[in-house]
Amino acid sequence: MSKAVRIPSRGLGGPGGYSRLIVQHPPVSTAAAVRPRRIPFGIWAVALLRVVDAAAIAAIAVGWRAFPMPWLPGPLTDPRLIAVVGLGWAGAAVAGVAGLLLLRSWGWVLTMVMVGVGLAFSLLRWAAGTPDDPELLLLVITAFYLNQRSARELAEVPHPVLRA
Repeated sequence: MSKAVRIPSRGLGGPGGYSRLIVQHPPVSTAAAVRPRRIPFGIWAVALLRVVDAAAIAAIAVGWRAFPMPWLPGPLTDPRLIAVVGLGWAGAAVAGVAGLLLLRSWGWVLTMVMVGVGLAFSLLRWAAGTPDDPELLLLVITAFYLNQRSARELAEVPHPVLRA
């Protein structure tokens, strides 16, 4: 509970002067000051979905699953290229999840960029006649959830229009 104290001032407005009002706040407990922010369920759900997606991409990269875009030009379907890009993409997805769970802005940005690229590839697959509707749906849900103001504020990502 705050306590107000009037302290007389000297020299202002005559011999009595004007009094100043000083508000003294109670000390904040150190436990409350260092308590970490709670991670909402939605962030945990997005993190789980992104880890599952990273595992699926890694399975494609190491050859446990078939490459979903055989219609790409020959050099882009080289197994070594698929392995390097796929494992790098899966690692970046896990890094984005770590950033999300730490509520860091770089984790939010990395995850949103990866979701955007994933959406672009899903739309290409849809246009080529090999759609993966569950993946597309999960990426859309992830993008909509992470773009909500509450999710952006958790990661301290300012709205682009509100930047000064």
